[in-house]
Amino acid sequence: MMRNASALVLIWVLCRTTSANGWPLQSGSIAAMARQEYQNHHYDQSEKLFKTALDSRNIDDITRGAILSDLGTLYLEEERLEEAEQAYISALKIFRRSSHLNETALLLRHLGAVYSLQRRHDDAKRSSERSIEAGEAGCRCESRTAIGDSEQPGCGLFS
Repeated sequence: MMRNASALVLIWVLCRTTSANGWPLQSGSIAAMARQEYQNHHYDQSEKLFKTALDSRNIDDITRGAILSDLGTLYLEEERLEEAEQAYISALKIFRRSSHLNETALLLRHLGAVYSLQRRHDDAKRSSERSIEAGEAGCRCESRTAIGDSEQPGCGLFS
């Protein structure tokens, strides 16, 4: 019975990840389907779709970071704390290299929640403090960008 269910899931994934012409869908489309499955509490299917999206050859770093962040949230929901931590750390490495300080702040907050649940209170506190710093730096950068300040000092907090 379990083998049949696994085969059905595999067929479903193959059908849902190819277009009518048989061409692979973009990783963003697969990630969108994974997010929908997550919202419907179909965590196994969601995880498989997220991993399929990550395996795509045509995926940019920011999309990969967003998918890893979503995967971390899925793992956190299932209380798979070590896997959540690793997914968040991988996403954080991507976003730290970019100028996406708000995403960095959010990831640090999520990582702080994982550490708190693991009773790693010093790590949770440190992660939360860094989240606040990144969030404040992100707000400063957005304000400077809005007024046309091209120099944007302070926007490379984690570069």
